[in-house]
Amino acid sequence: MTFTACYNFYLALENSLCQHYMTEKLWRPLHQGCVPVYRGSSSAADWMPNHRSVILINDFPSPQDLAKFLKALDENDEEYVK
Repeated sequence: MTFTACYNFYLALENSLCQHYMTEKLWRPLHQGCVPVYRGSSSAADWMPNHRSVILINDFPSPQDLAKFLKALDENDEEYVK
């Protein structure tokens, strides 16, 4: 568990893409103080404390756009802690 806490982001990919299927892959990073970059349940955002608690892969039009966002967030501590 402490391994996850060493990083700002955690790539959390579910084995199945079902509306209400969310596993520890989503929840564990949150408990460790790490932001999950998540692909899985389409209702995951509804279960989060706020819209900045998780980064949903499907919110980005391309992998390149996701990578740019993650890099910018990683380089800006003020934005990351929001």
